[in-house]
Amino acid sequence: MGESSNLHSTGFITLSLTHTTIFAIHSRFYPALRRRTAAIQKRDERKIKASVVATKLWGVNMWIIPHT
Repeated sequence: MGESSNLHSTGFITLSLTHTTIFAIHSRFYPALRRRTAAIQKRDERKIKASVVATKLWGVNMWIIPHT
C-alpha cells in the first residue's frame, strides 16, 4: 500500500513538472498567450482580494452585532 501511494505522488510530481515545462515553452513562443495569462492572473488576484475583504467584513459584522 505504501509503495503505491509513493509511486502515485512521484507520478504527480513528474506530471506537474512536465506541464510546467510545456507551459514555459508555450509562454516563450507565444507572448500573447503570456500576456493573456497575466491578465487572467490579475483578474483572479482581484477576485481573491475581494473575497478576502468580504470575509473580513463579514467577520467584523459577526463580532460587532452580538456585542452591541
